[in-house]
This record gives sequence, structure tokens and C-alpha cells, in this order.
Amino acid sequence: MHTPVRSLGAQLVGSGLKMEPVETPVWEEQEIREEVTSILENERSLRCHYHLDKPITNFCDQHECILPMCPECVQVHSNYHQQQRQSMNFKTLDSVLTSVLQNIHQQLGCLQNSQQQASAFREEVRR
Repeated sequence: MHTPVRSLGAQLVGSGLKMEPVETPVWEEQEIREEVTSILENERSLRCHYHLDKPITNFCDQHECILPMCPECVQVHSNYHQQQRQSMNFKTLDSVLTSVLQNIHQQLGCLQNSQQQASAFREEVRR
């Protein structure tokens, strides 16, 4: 799969050394969508812990919960939050996976950028 790149200028803080622009990946929304679709198609690994015949469809995004839920769990967990007088913050599995994959790709880009900066710095020091 082709990953386009963009140029970013890098500067080492405190050294006064300016490096040439480095290339970092720009992750296309389509690539992330394909990964999410692939994960969702493999439903067998995304089954509810409590209702083994049900797929996970949502997550409770409350800080104290972070709970994967099937449709039955959503109802039970909604009742829990209502009894506790807490707001509910449920997200779909699709949106959670998309967010996580975007974060992974962003972090990968940062790591690759740092690696390229380190290599450029190493080359500059050797000169």
C-alpha cells in the first residue's frame, strides 16, 4: 500500500543545528478505514466477555469504565450510570478503532521522524 509523505523541517533545540527537511508519512483516511473494516470483518475475536454469542458494538468511554460492550451490556451499563447519576459516554466500536488507529499512525510518524532526525544528526556529527 502506497503511503504518501510530507516534508517537515526539523531543528534540534539547543544545538543551533538546522537539518534538512525530513519525510514523514501522512496516513490517508482511506488506509485507516480499510484497517478498521478489516478488524470489524473478523468479528469472532470481538465477542462480548459476558454474552459470548454477541459481538462488541460499543465502549463506555467514562474514565473509570473503559468497557467494551455488546448491545445487551449497553442496556445494563446504561442503567448503572443512571442509578449512579452519571452521564453516559458510549462510543461505537468503529469510532474507537478509528481513533486508536489514527493515534498509532500518528505515533509511528513521530517515531519515524525522530529516527530520521537522529540519523541526520549522526551524519552531521561525523562530518
